[in-house]
Amino acid sequence: VGYISSRFRDLSATRFFLGWLREHRRDLIDVYTWHVGSKTDAVTKEVRQISRFKHLPDCAEGDRVDEICTSVRAMELDFLIFLDVGIDPLMTQLAALRLAPIQCLAWDHPSTSGLPTMDYALSSELAEPVGAEIHYTETLVRLPGTGVSYTKPRIPFPLLRKIRADFGLDDNSVVYLCCQSIFKFLPGNDDVYVEIAKRVPNAQFVFVNSNSLVRTDFESRLGKSFAQSGLSLRHHYLMLSHMTHVDYWNLQLVSDVFLDSIGWSSGGSIHDAVACGIPVVTLRGDIMRARQGLAILTQAGIPETIAMNKRQYIDLAVKLATNTEYRRQIALETKEKKESLFSDRRVTPALESFLMGRASRI
Repeated sequence: VGYISSRFRDLSATRFFLGWLREHRRDLIDVYTWHVGSKTDAVTKEVRQISRFKHLPDCAEGDRVDEICTSVRAMELDFLIFLDVGIDPLMTQLAALRLAPIQCLAWDHPSTSGLPTMDYALSSELAEPVGAEIHYTETLVRLPGTGVSYTKPRIPFPLLRKIRADFGLDDNSVVYLCCQSIFKFLPGNDDVYVEIAKRVPNAQFVFVNSNSLVRTDFESRLGKSFAQSGLSLRHHYLMLSHMTHVDYWNLQLVSDVFLDSIGWSSGGSIHDAVACGIPVVTLRGDIMRARQGLAILTQAGIPETIAMNKRQYIDLAVKLATNTEYRRQIALETKEKKESLFSDRRVTPALESFLMGRASRI
């Protein structure tokens, strides 16, 4: 079984699926990996240690693509699993080729590839709605729970000593953390933040992005929505630059509520929020991409803050701000139940069962 990614480092593709690589039974499966991105880190080193690893960086042009294809095909794999089709153009280009008899799509980019060369989509039984097969050109495979064995983050809580002032936050605000990739915040949902601010006058929404052009455009857009309702964005908004993971965890700890992005749900960010023990509000969507928050909170056993529509999403966000006892209750429940979310030992055996069953028909 081969795994290929441009993101075999401390990024979502590896955080989601590293558990598969770690937990595979080596008496059943030989694990090969190809990292086709240029950057590496300590997580790349672990991938190298637990698999037959090949690093082919900067393979973005002609003969370099040929080099990747030659390397993969030389191993005569039974399966090739693409971890992040749809994020890096190179990965989409490779996915459009037939490099192994059976090719699978994982859900770092939670959408069908639309490619005839991709045979199966490896997904989550909790995130996929009834009838989800129609959303994929691949054959859908529902793995248990969230579909991944996500390792609990090793958060150095004693070292997280920064206070709100260190992030430019007001001690008297209700801090709503909105730290997902900025492209997940669509204009059609700007009204959600306006409606929350109307009912929570001391609401402060915290976003994270380092691109000055993107920041300016986003602030202008959101500012118009606030102004139309007679509100000033600057009283309710803070944009921070990207930070180290330690500071990011610290930011989670000084926040009150994590607001999941609507339409394209969080994955790694919600795992971090649950690990930090802060309440999460998510909205159940119609497709997998909009239901990762639902899957994560359901597996963690804290479904109370899963909204069915935008109105309920707003009401939950307001209740967590104005009812401090309710907020403490959800935070305590999150801390007590979070272990059930991490290192789900059902998933990799289920994946192996699928692979072995399908391999018998090759």
